[in-house]
Amino acid sequence: MSLERKVEAIAAKVEAKMDRLGSRMEASSHDLEGKLRMGVSSVFKWVKEAFGSEDDRIYQAVRDNNVPGLIALLESLAPDAKGRMLEYHGANGRTPLMMACAKNHVQCAQILLTHGTFIDAKDDKGNAALHYACLQGSTDVLQYLLSLPGVSPYLQNQRGLSPMDVARKNIENKDFVAASAQCIQLLEQRALVFQGWVYESVDNLASSIVGMRSLQSWTRRYALVLRVGSPQYLEIALFDIENGQRSPLPRYIVCNIVDCSKCMYTCL
Repeated sequence: MSLERKVEAIAAKVEAKMDRLGSRMEASSHDLEGKLRMGVSSVFKWVKEAFGSEDDRIYQAVRDNNVPGLIALLESLAPDAKGRMLEYHGANGRTPLMMACAKNHVQCAQILLTHGTFIDAKDDKGNAALHYACLQGSTDVLQYLLSLPGVSPYLQNQRGLSPMDVARKNIENKDFVAASAQCIQLLEQRALVFQGWVYESVDNLASSIVGMRSLQSWTRRYALVLRVGSPQYLEIALFDIENGQRSPLPRYIVCNIVDCSKCMYTCL
């Protein structure tokens, strides 16, 4: 059980005991009850000071976007303590870097990575820093992370979703639509192998009635061929173009097997 949950449980017990005590006490004992009753915040502070650790100080500084405080803290810590605090896992397993990505705190993310935080750390559901940036539409942080050498945009969480998948689902769910569309563009630029017009054979009334593919019509679609982090597969995403604009979501996706011995592109 996390420290926060333990604190909440202790606070609840204290409040319950005080309520029972208050119902039995007469008016003359109200002063004593007031001294005994503690709010949740007071209990939290006492328990944390008595039994807790301060490993979340970097996490809290990042959450508050306290850049001067973060710098001062990192410079004052011994190597062991700094390493422990950089990789602190808070609620749901979130690290300070994940918090920076979720809140689009670019400077905090830069500072954390300069001091050696692990960029591919995962939370309890397998989400990494890039997932958090895409989930919250944090375009500035995402652009910075994708500029770093060796950063993989293809990591999947426990549901098998990549950062690209997370951004696409945001648009499907109408969450952070504009920012998510920008996230998708940044990820596409990083993963792009080829883009251009292709012709797709589609059913029409005649082909549907007769059942002959030779009667199908040809429709022009815009295609992106994207890396997916595998040396064996490439993603072919086909898009509709409306009023000269490509939609952020593909009409559909084809995962194509490639012969890497004859491929001129690097897939990883």
